[in-house]
Amino acid sequence: MEEPSYTSPPPRPAMGAAQWALLLFLSLLWGSSFFFQKTILLQLHPFTMVFGRLALAAISLFLVIVCSGVSSRRIATNIGPE
Repeated sequence: MEEPSYTSPPPRPAMGAAQWALLLFLSLLWGSSFFFQKTILLQLHPFTMVFGRLALAAISLFLVIVCSGVSSRRIATNIGPE
């Protein structure tokens, strides 16, 4: 009986300095949110913090929609009642 031949997958390209910098930036951004939440919760009520985060996200998404040039009629068509 013939044994199956196993081949190794092709090598992946190594991460360059730019990819490592982006990974470091994203990890700092992700980790800093926990630090800031802990700090903010010492001063504010949790509901206030959640409301602020949601308001910031809504404003950011609104700006993305406005800057992308999507018409409000198209948005209303996609979101409105069916």
